[in-house]
Amino acid sequence: MGVRRQNVKKKEDPICSPEALKKLSSTFKVLGHPARIKIFRVLDGKEYTVSEIQNLIGEVQPVTSQHLKIMADHELLLCRRNGTHVLYSQNASEFNRKLSSHIVRELMSEITQDQ
Repeated sequence: MGVRRQNVKKKEDPICSPEALKKLSSTFKVLGHPARIKIFRVLDGKEYTVSEIQNLIGEVQPVTSQHLKIMADHELLLCRRNGTHVLYSQNASEFNRKLSSHIVRELMSEITQDQ
């Protein structure tokens, strides 16, 4: 005979809401590519065109544009048109500011010290 399961309500996670977990998980997936981490770091407090970003990270233009689109779609980056150029910058939301300043910077400094 099998064990009978009762309908048990899932408890709210006391550490983090489901929405926050989804957003954080999605952000880590987006930043799971080395070129995107480079882009995120390059744009910390700065604004560049696709061509400038391409040169700074060492990727070809179509690949750079694809990464920028993915990051902008996930609200990590902002873009604005200035004449014929599109300028990209980090989305300065509280979430992204914390992500940039605490997680990405700290991890990168630890990794570079180990090498």
